[in-house]
Amino acid sequence: MFELLAIYLTAAFAIDAAIPQASILHLHVYDAVFALMIEVYAIVFVAGFVVCELRHVPRDRTAVGWIWERLRMLYINVPRLASFACAVIYGRVLTDTFTSLKAAIPTLHPYAWDETFMRWDRVLHGGRQAWELLQPFAIPNVTLILNVLYNTWMFVLFGVFMWQAWSANEHLRRRFFLTFGLAWMLLGTLAATGLSSAGPCYYSRISKQADDPYAPLMAYLREVNATHHLWALDVQDALWQAYAGPGETGISQSERDAARVLAEGGDRFGHPAGAAADDSASVGQMLEGISAMPSMHVAMAVLFALLGWAVDRRLGLAFTLFAISIQIGSVHLGWHYAIDGYASAIAVTALWLVVGRALGAAQQDARSQPMRS
Repeated sequence: MFELLAIYLTAAFAIDAAIPQASILHLHVYDAVFALMIEVYAIVFVAGFVVCELRHVPRDRTAVGWIWERLRMLYINVPRLASFACAVIYGRVLTDTFTSLKAAIPTLHPYAWDETFMRWDRVLHGGRQAWELLQPFAIPNVTLILNVLYNTWMFVLFGVFMWQAWSANEHLRRRFFLTFGLAWMLLGTLAATGLSSAGPCYYSRISKQADDPYAPLMAYLREVNATHHLWALDVQDALWQAYAGPGETGISQSERDAARVLAEGGDRFGHPAGAAADDSASVGQMLEGISAMPSMHVAMAVLFALLGWAVDRRLGLAFTLFAISIQIGSVHLGWHYAIDGYASAIAVTALWLVVGRALGAAQQDARSQPMRS
């Protein structure tokens, strides 16, 4: 696990050294976020542990003494604390390295695949764009729900990460963290750089084509944003401003034209006419970097589902529904081409199976080794 991380970090240092003017590598981006998440997780974990253990306190023991003894026996010991600390260090370095290299994608390989993915999406969905197939079901409240679910992804990510950092199931824990790391390295960095694309919400600004097939979608989202605050648009505008400069509004002329059609009552989707929203405020500066293919939101959500099915069918089903909502939200909110999510789901499932087989083979080899006196 740490061997792969060392290779990843070394590659990042090499890229940073090769392009000194870009100042690519930053290793303290998520310090405050990780500290906060650990604090929140610790509070929630201890509270849950206390509630569960209060039901089992022996009559001859005090509640405080019993709970402290159980905590020390199960969790506050060197092996468990060491495993947790290693997982946190692994996650910290991996996260900052990935974020640094993601922001460097347009420097390493300027966006070149958006038109191709747009065409592939159209062919794959019978001559229509994937968002057009979803739009008949879109109403502002549904859009808002998808926006909320999409934004909970970060909290679910940290929650699952912390859960596995404490996990006593060593085999499943190793399988998760190896797949987790390989996904960010191979899919989120290597594949994302080679297949550099910005996504539907930036299509007109990247492709420079007069005909933007996603302009009506973005106009609809900005119309909804006028009455239902969509955080996705805040982040999209902030990311574009970080990429193109603070003077850029992030709204193309084709989007303005489509918004004008909506405002004048020409809504092709059957929704009420309304004014387009003003430019959103810049948010999420730490989420610097634009990359569509492959979708790491979908990749991680599918990984959660795979982990869930390995633990319990009910958990697997819940995470599977979450993964489906992330895929739908990624398309409906303009973040991704549908093919971004399809490719991610297939790739991360393949990684999960390969890592599982490799760990199984390693365990079998270890058992077959003769014992030495």
